[in-house]
Amino acid sequence: MAGEDLNANDPYDVLGLSRGATEDEVENRARSLLDKYSDDHDARTAINEAFEEIQKRPSPVEVGDTTVVPLLVSATPDTVSVGGEVTFRVTDHTDDGVAGVGLQRAGDGRRMAKTDDDGTESIRFKDVGTVEIVAKKKQHPDPDHEYKKGEAEVEVERQSESLSFAACPDAVEVGEEFAVRVVDSNGNPQGDVTVTTDAGSSTSTDGNGEATLTADRVGGLTVEASKPPSSAKEFSDAEATVSVKQRQVDLRFDQSPTRLSVDARGTFKVIDEDRSPVRGVTVSVGSAGGTTDDDGEVTLSFGDVTPGTRTVTASKGDTGGLTFTDARTEVEVTKRTSDLDIRVLDTPVVGDSVRFEVTAGGDGVQHATVRSFDGDVAETDGDGVARLTFSSFGKTTVVASKSDTEQTVFGQGSCSVDVERTTEQLRISEYDSTEDGRDIEAGDDVVAKVISVGGGPVEGATVEAEDGTSAETDDDGRATVTFNGQGQKRLKTSKPPDERASYESHTEYVNVKQRTKELFLESVNAPRSVSAGDPVTFRVVDELGNELANTTVYAKDERDQRKETDGNGEVTFEFDVDNPQFIEVYARPDNDQFDRYDSETIRVTP
Repeated sequence: MAGEDLNANDPYDVLGLSRGATEDEVENRARSLLDKYSDDHDARTAINEAFEEIQKRPSPVEVGDTTVVPLLVSATPDTVSVGGEVTFRVTDHTDDGVAGVGLQRAGDGRRMAKTDDDGTESIRFKDVGTVEIVAKKKQHPDPDHEYKKGEAEVEVERQSESLSFAACPDAVEVGEEFAVRVVDSNGNPQGDVTVTTDAGSSTSTDGNGEATLTADRVGGLTVEASKPPSSAKEFSDAEATVSVKQRQVDLRFDQSPTRLSVDARGTFKVIDEDRSPVRGVTVSVGSAGGTTDDDGEVTLSFGDVTPGTRTVTASKGDTGGLTFTDARTEVEVTKRTSDLDIRVLDTPVVGDSVRFEVTAGGDGVQHATVRSFDGDVAETDGDGVARLTFSSFGKTTVVASKSDTEQTVFGQGSCSVDVERTTEQLRISEYDSTEDGRDIEAGDDVVAKVISVGGGPVEGATVEAEDGTSAETDDDGRATVTFNGQGQKRLKTSKPPDERASYESHTEYVNVKQRTKELFLESVNAPRSVSAGDPVTFRVVDELGNELANTTVYAKDERDQRKETDGNGEVTFEFDVDNPQFIEVYARPDNDQFDRYDSETIRVTP
């Protein structure tokens, strides 16, 4: 064993061991040196690092009579560009180079290269991506040994190229087209390059690297060229700035109307000095205005324009580097008289919202007042429609009027209507005994609710129970009646006509049962099993839950106990037994007035 060399690069030399040392020899040697240099921090650090480095290296493994030696593969560099070369070094666990090792791509059986005498070989890569290289060697110099394949990864990246503008103007006018030419870092024209401006324009270069753009706004226009990566190259963007200057456009009217009446509609067209239509121009006269479309046209209504000679103005704010001079033309606006016409659109029925249409010259009139002789008033909407509601039936007159304006004098219109009563269908929407959860029996109070079909509760309707009582509904549409006999009985509701409506009656058929008298015995404080001497309390009630006082309750025990219930219908027993027993407890009143009786069975233990 050689002496340790704490400054050596090889971990085995640091520990003073041969590369064939076993794991136990390495561990024992490291412990010995750590004890030796217990007061030297730097020495202990070097010893620990050497020990950890050896531990990381895969060691040969004994498989039966064969020693399997792992191959270790390193790649330098492990990241290259397309076309770059990587040197691979293949070693065994002793860090000695292994010659004659085949190198191939993972999943590909073809060998790419073979290591030379020092265990190294270089490979050049042409494709982008992560490449896994597998190192294999079939035969070990020692017949009792064999090699285990090793692996290494190489990252192959695209080559980087820089785009630049070989041609791009410094300054143009807004709206002007200009050409650019894009080349790579070697001056070669680049096709299929996307050229964009920060104003939103975009195009692509042709095979000569050329493209044409439009300067669509004033100021410094940023032009950028970009190209997606190819299989072998990636491109950095190019950028240039073009100074874009303003341009003046003179607006003018083309074939515009010169005379219009109030409420007429006139179409105006705006063009430039080249007679091209101009979009987005504001055309106004008085309070009327609009914006031209793609044809340079806009239609204005003169309903709010004061009669007389009026000036129509076309103007447009600066946009995209263009400045516009206003255009003006004169129009003679004339006043007119208009008579109102009114007609009913719906059948007038009491309580309904009835539509009336007010027109002048066939067009709907907004803000006209519509009034009925019974006092209801409404104003027409933008379609000339107003709604009135009538509270009583019969003939009445409805009048339409509108205040005069500076442009128009309106004549009053009227129409006669015959208002009909509304017809409401009554319905008994629900009925039930006031005792929830039981069938309706003779003598029960039954609550019925009356509604109108499609409406709400009906007040003042009469509800009649066949062979029973009748009552009038309250403001919630409810009335309480009683059936005196059993069987299928009619439950009918009706109401006489009033000023607003006539009413259709409605009948429901109710199955009324004869009342069943039942007596129930309830255990108040005890489960089904008790101990001798424990007090057990029972309560006696009828089918309506009423507590029955002075009712005899019997306990079938050895003493045949019998007691009467108190004012709360309750009675308490105590049982004395020698052996476990089941004791029946039941109640029987002195008179036989119930159809069914109840009992309880209690298990009593000593």
